[in-house]
Amino acid sequence: MKVILMRGETYLHRREIRSLGGKWSYEKESWLLPNDKIKEVSDLAYNKGFYIEEIEVDNDPFNQTIDEIRASRQERADRKAERLVRRAESRERKASALDKQVNPYMNDWAFVTQPILVGHHSEKSFRNLKDRISRKVDKKFELSNEAGELRSRAEALSRPVAVKGDAERRRELRRQANDEVIKVGSKIFDFAFGNGEVMKINKLTYTIKWERSGHSFTRDKSFVRLRDVIDKL
Repeated sequence: MKVILMRGETYLHRREIRSLGGKWSYEKESWLLPNDKIKEVSDLAYNKGFYIEEIEVDNDPFNQTIDEIRASRQERADRKAERLVRRAESRERKASALDKQVNPYMNDWAFVTQPILVGHHSEKSFRNLKDRISRKVDKKFELSNEAGELRSRAEALSRPVAVKGDAERRRELRRQANDEVIKVGSKIFDFAFGNGEVMKINKLTYTIKWERSGHSFTRDKSFVRLRDVIDKL
């Protein structure tokens, strides 16, 4: 299919581009916009000095499936994680270099315990040396802490990404699993309301009579568990 490719200093205008249906392509490092917005896109490009051209793409970038959206977001997260790891490695190398510089002094007990001789000709140079070593030690720990934080962020990004609707899809799977074992008359457990008995099966909920209160009301199917399963646990 044919789409419009847009390049330029677009960052400050990204919301306007998105309002025209624009999707950022990490592969092409450009915006892709639908052909039916050619007039609006052309006007925007002319006013802002952006470059545009019509190109052919294999897949529709504007109507992606859930799996395509997930794969795209995971790829983006993985790239960001790689950049964070590289930044962490850079800080670790610098911290290691500082460590090599200060270790001969920090492992020298005579140096560590030597007091500054006030009034002695060595006072100024020795004080300056102590200050330099102290600053390098502080910088080493600062770089090490930054590296650790960057690696933690990278690790978080490496986890499977979430897509809008994931939570509801998980709930629906639990509903379907419950419907296979829970029938009218089944004894169930709910984490909020305790034990109860299913009186009616609805599309998304069960009507339950609760032992604690004696009242009957509905609960989402995903919130309850068959009591036999709970008892076995």
